[in-house]
Amino acid sequence: MNLLKRWYYLACGSGKCKKSVTRKDGQLWCDTCNKPVSYPRSRFRLQVDVMDATAQTVIVMWEETASELRRSRRCLMSLMR
Repeated sequence: MNLLKRWYYLACGSGKCKKSVTRKDGQLWCDTCNKPVSYPRSRFRLQVDVMDATAQTVIVMWEETASELRRSRRCLMSLMR
């Protein structure tokens, strides 16, 4: 797992929207919902570098898959220290 890459992102906290938020005019904004986001939700985005003697590839695991690893965000943050 590549912990040097950002392993989470801030997502819109509105309903079922999972899209990332951006900064717009000093506040967090969801372009998909077209509205400001007061309480974003952190969501997993784990990048796993997989290789053997013949090839290398990158796999990205999003929230639903990454959460099956049974590691909390807090646990991953402690690994980065």
